[in-house]
Amino acid sequence: MRREALRQNALSYGAQGGLAAESYAINLMLVNYQADLDRTFDFGKLMVNVSNGQTLLRPPIVTEAQMAFALAPGGQIAKQTDQVYEITQQAQLASAPPNWRTYLVRTWAKPTPPPSAIRPRTRLEVEYWHKWVAEGWALGEAQGAQIFLDDLSRLENNYIGMVRYQVLLRAGLVEPPDLVFHHQAVSGERNRMLIGNDVIRITNQPGLDPNAANWRSVDVPRGGPIGQPPAR
Repeated sequence: MRREALRQNALSYGAQGGLAAESYAINLMLVNYQADLDRTFDFGKLMVNVSNGQTLLRPPIVTEAQMAFALAPGGQIAKQTDQVYEITQQAQLASAPPNWRTYLVRTWAKPTPPPSAIRPRTRLEVEYWHKWVAEGWALGEAQGAQIFLDDLSRLENNYIGMVRYQVLLRAGLVEPPDLVFHHQAVSGERNRMLIGNDVIRITNQPGLDPNAANWRSVDVPRGGPIGQPPAR
């Protein structure tokens, strides 16, 4: 009973330390590559300034799948599709573009020591404790590396998805969002007054256009990365 409690606490303690240490090492690595990351994931190029102020339109994220295949139960009907586009995240209004740091930079608290009642007392327990902490540390490092890879994949997919939207927009395969602007020169009451108050609202989200007659002769690359965003 006590042995298992020691083991679980040692593994947890080591895993917390390994996760924090791996994340710290990754953050140091990111500092060395921040100039490259700023250039590679420049979300600012993808944003659309929808007013003379600070309101930006963050493009939707469009995913692409190739050679999709579906087989109906019983094997009597099969469906094969060359390309599948899907809007997985809608457009949003924002005050600033996304930043790769939001995706990749993580910090974890220092490991919390276990209660004194669940700490090694004898020499044998100390030996096992060190062994289990080391095992937990390795698990924490592996977890930290996997979290980073997952975060990096999400960053790449989101960025490429926004670029893909820009390309499809030029080609006429997707419709832009509808925005409504409402300007109030002055509004408020006796205790609070707003001057030059602008309200911007997305009334209709971007949507894919399956009518091929509306498409334009623009080369839509297959797969990603699919190149630089179109010039505005």
